Amino acid sequence: MTEPDLASAISSRICHDLVSPVGAIVNGVDLIREIGMGDFQDELGMISQSATRASSLLQFYRIAFGTAEDNDAEIARPVLQNQAQSLIDTGRISLEWPDASGPALKRAEARLLFQMLMCCRASLGMRGFVSVDLAPTGSFPVSVTAEAVGLGENPAELNPDIARLLETEPDAATLPPRLIEFALIRASAARLNVVLTTERHGASLSVIATG
Repeated sequence: MTEPDLASAISSRICHDLVSPVGAIVNGVDLIREIGMGDFQDELGMISQSATRASSLLQFYRIAFGTAEDNDAEIARPVLQNQAQSLIDTGRISLEWPDASGPALKRAEARLLFQMLMCCRASLGMRGFVSVDLAPTGSFPVSVTAEAVGLGENPAELNPDIARLLETEPDAATLPPRLIEFALIRASAARLNVVLTTERHGASLSVIATG
């Protein structure tokens, strides 16, 4: 097993092992709520919200970074949409995926899509949205767009240094862990024989994968 494959396997194992206990926390909080805990409802709400988000993120990262025994295994679009929601939607930044109908994506295709989502999300500032446009009858082309939104007198703008990472091939050794998706996205595209292109228009950045 090569070093990148080993790293993917480790990521997949970590996510796999943590999903169950985090899910148990969510279920436990729900059970306590049913029984009743008096004045601790606010605290239980915080625990439940955090545990639910942690569980959703683990499911997302397992696809984005983990390895799969069968890269041809399919994942339905509504499932991917729900998991993408957990990463993107934070109140100030929202996900726009208006149509999740269409054929399921293979696991390797979903991995590329999630890495595209992560790269676009990282390029945004404090406010904005990320939109997904998938081919209705196939896996490609797929386009993910990040658009920054201004607030008051503050203009809408992307993080130029982060957005530029999509136009280059950064060395993984030079990237902080929070931006590691930029070192993986082109390799994921190459495995699928997919061409990645980027378009920037003002406060908008699009990543397009064409098969």
